[in-house]
Amino acid sequence: LPPRDEPDCVAGGYDVPPASLPLCRLEHAEQVKAARTQIYAELDERTLPAFARRWAAAARAERGEDWDDATLFGIDPAQHWGVMAGLARRVDGNPDWESIWVYDHVHTVPRPIEETTHEAWSLMAAFAGVTGRVRLGQMCTCMGYRNPAYLAKVAATVDVISEGRLEMGIGAGWYEHEWRAYGYGFPSAGERLQALREGVEIMQQMWTTGYGNYAGEHFTVDGAMCFPRPLQGDSAPGSPRNGIPVWIAGGGEKKTLRIAAEYADYTNVSGMP
Repeated sequence: LPPRDEPDCVAGGYDVPPASLPLCRLEHAEQVKAARTQIYAELDERTLPAFARRWAAAARAERGEDWDDATLFGIDPAQHWGVMAGLARRVDGNPDWESIWVYDHVHTVPRPIEETTHEAWSLMAAFAGVTGRVRLGQMCTCMGYRNPAYLAKVAATVDVISEGRLEMGIGAGWYEHEWRAYGYGFPSAGERLQALREGVEIMQQMWTTGYGNYAGEHFTVDGAMCFPRPLQGDSAPGSPRNGIPVWIAGGGEKKTLRIAAEYADYTNVSGMP
């Protein structure tokens, strides 16, 4: 996301240049600067090119490390989908980009505020319908928010809509406020990791055989059907192990990596001590 000087960049907020996503409804230079500062402060600078890392570092210094995930800052909610769809189409048309990822939260992080947070799997289906090349993923879906048999069915449908472009990022979940606010309680880390293990086994069954049969401590399914199965691993290239490629995400080397070794195609592991 390079710096951009034109505040009035888009008419109507639909066909949005990627660099202008947080800026497209702002009219004054100071507002543009403030919005750009906020957005760069939210980015993980390890994933950015050098010019953007400089902006991110400056923005974080200005904000004192107080990050909020307000990535549609300054845009009227009525324009959100137009903005996101326009950005997705531009990414889809640029071969330098390989994938689009969302996160699976229902509140902003690291603290809940009254700012935009769209539901991840609704976005997956929507992005599948407006793109035709880029892969689509979540980093990462929380196992505790949906029954894994139902989640497997949702993912299979998105894989069909996208014609075999889905990536499944899945983790045990960590955001306690969000869990409790939505009525999930907040089990111990060990319980959440055991639920993750059970859930990915159920998803693997359903994607590769069309059926789920499992009796575990956290989840039980009895003849759950998943037809059509995902295109990946069947009529489209995919994971030999899972059909839909699976990313296991987390931060623990004792349990998370064991689950990943058993079920995952890829991992996304925190580098924090």
